[in-house]
Amino acid sequence: MIQHYTVKDRMFKCEYQLYCNGSAKEFTNAVKPYFADLSRFNNCDNVAGLTVVSDNGSIIIYMPTFNTVKINDIGTLTHECVHAMQLRLWEKCGVSETEWEVASYFVEFLVTGFLNEINKKKAVKRRKK
Repeated sequence: MIQHYTVKDRMFKCEYQLYCNGSAKEFTNAVKPYFADLSRFNNCDNVAGLTVVSDNGSIIIYMPTFNTVKINDIGTLTHECVHAMQLRLWEKCGVSETEWEVASYFVEFLVTGFLNEINKKKAVKRRKK
């Protein structure tokens, strides 16, 4: 069963929603009330993550799988959160989607890289004990 989480943004008076650990069909069924046209979700079976703006202005993130202890999942969530930020802050400033993707991958790379390094050092310390 798909999981749903909401973060309310008091500054921008909007909300961000995360749907995770569910199939593309479950996700599409869950977000039906937020979209007049669901065709944008026809090809979301093979995505690691997807970020969209709903018809009511909510930003919705979908991740078919998410585990809070998997570094790659944390990196993907970070990547999608960067897209959420871009959609909220940069969309009206003329930044192209190509530039958005570069920023998201770069932040994902940094977060994942640092978490991997932190875990390596923790593993080394545990072995020395």
